[in-house]
Amino acid sequence: MVRSLPPSGAGLDTGALAQLFRRTTNSYKYLFFLAILTQLKSKQFRARILDLDELTVEMTGLAWYPYEHFRLSFGIQDKIADSLREYPVAEGSMPGRAIVRQKLRAQGPRMALDRLMRYVPYRLLTPFFEDELTGLSDSRKNRKISLLADRNFDSRKPLYRLRKAGQLEVHPDWLSYLYKNFSLVEGWANWAWVRYLTDRNPNVPNIANKVGSPAQRNNLNSARKLWEAALERDTVRCPYSGYRLTGTHFELDHFIPWRYVAHDHLWNLVAVIPEANQAKRDRIPAQLYVDGLIDSQFRLLKATKETMENESSWESRIAVHYLNGLRVTTSEELLNEVTLADAYEATVGPMMAIAKQMGFSGGWHF
Repeated sequence: MVRSLPPSGAGLDTGALAQLFRRTTNSYKYLFFLAILTQLKSKQFRARILDLDELTVEMTGLAWYPYEHFRLSFGIQDKIADSLREYPVAEGSMPGRAIVRQKLRAQGPRMALDRLMRYVPYRLLTPFFEDELTGLSDSRKNRKISLLADRNFDSRKPLYRLRKAGQLEVHPDWLSYLYKNFSLVEGWANWAWVRYLTDRNPNVPNIANKVGSPAQRNNLNSARKLWEAALERDTVRCPYSGYRLTGTHFELDHFIPWRYVAHDHLWNLVAVIPEANQAKRDRIPAQLYVDGLIDSQFRLLKATKETMENESSWESRIAVHYLNGLRVTTSEELLNEVTLADAYEATVGPMMAIAKQMGFSGGWHF
């Protein structure tokens, strides 16, 4: 992540830009600025006039995946949930960002979003006019900021100014700056956004992979081959059904849903019958299935250790997933069933509880 902004040689106040998210207690400024960047990029930096309604849709689209798909909290006081409830988007097969924006745009403006946009476009300009706004009441700030941005557009060069037709006009020098430094500025803004979400979701893993639409999921072929080999050497049972797994008639399930962990590490992948995998989906399994998970994983670890060419290969390809994920000290401990069970109980139990608190359906039984 980029933590600082590049300097400007055009008399731009990059220090003010760097202060955009100072003392920010809600998500709106992050989302609004990221929406501006996204819109400028989509227009190939050939247009300086941006429509506020389009920015509103873009903001909501940016919020949809972390809030609705990955169940992240935006903070107790954050009102973005109100706008997302007014813009329901059925997940289906995990729609891409373009589809989400299309669905949001088709539903037209809503009350919650209208309330958001009464303040956000103005307040993002606050760092450019800090002295003039000191001591001013909130009720007077919007008009003052609009007047200052318009009157000082050519001299002090704020990021943009508001226009009467529900638009904002990006300053031409800032447009050039953002074009030349887009990757760095976007990285800086995303770093700030991830830090904000991390502060509000301290026990949730992999926040950086949850701020946008998920990358294409891995095919899990390598993990599947490991499980196929384990099935040939040992009796492995589906933790949900208790059925013995044979041959290739099984699927790999993320015991803690992928939408919570956002990774494919071996310690959380378990072989199950296809019917169980299809029925479970993104739900949290009941506690009674943890023992079956541990038993299956213990057998997988033993089988892979026996079939790997050498110990270093096993440690680098297999054990490392468990050492990091389960916080086990040594690879030898993974082959001790009691120690492995303790590690799973200490790791999986709290994750299941947190995921349920975030809104994932829990207590699933097959």
